[in-house]
Amino acid sequence: MFNEDELELKNTLKGVLQNYWSLRKREREPGAAKFTKQDFTVVLVCDGYERIPESFKKYARDKGFLDEEQLVGQGFMTKNAEGNFKPRSLDNIMEAQQGVEAQVPQNLLQCFEITTADFDIEGFSGVERPINLIFCIKQKNDGKINSHKWFFQGICEHLKPEYTLMLDIGTRPDHLSVMKLVNYFDAHPKVGGLCGELEVESIKGTFA
Repeated sequence: MFNEDELELKNTLKGVLQNYWSLRKREREPGAAKFTKQDFTVVLVCDGYERIPESFKKYARDKGFLDEEQLVGQGFMTKNAEGNFKPRSLDNIMEAQQGVEAQVPQNLLQCFEITTADFDIEGFSGVERPINLIFCIKQKNDGKINSHKWFFQGICEHLKPEYTLMLDIGTRPDHLSVMKLVNYFDAHPKVGGLCGELEVESIKGTFA
């Protein structure tokens, strides 16, 4: 069974995938922009490894977008005799970098990238199309605003997206909401930002 935090995350991911496939179907419309998997990337930023539910860590490992052994090998984590992982402090990480003289950073972001259609979300039906997922873990908990900075000043600086959509875990976009936002941007090129309407929905019992 998934705990409440994981249910909320998978509910959000379900809505994102529905929107992605709606955008891909849009390419059949006359004059519509053609979307491929290179045009759409989901970025999931976690505010510290220790805040991720254990059940979701297992899910992420099984689906191939989390590998703590790699972080241990690179000196960002430790693993004890019981097989438990723990992020190293920023001071410890910098001390281990032999021959590197640098200030201790305020934080670090570990990123795993995968292209997959295998998310195993119960209750979701749609055309299985691979999607790009970047799973990011901040070395330490540093707050939501800091996560936004990593996204815009780090990920977006690299990807240079035309549009970005921010979602809190637990918010599930309607299956056509992203398409509506993209359509509005296309029709009104001087518009710099939009906000959708929020409604309350109970998700208990949505996933097994």
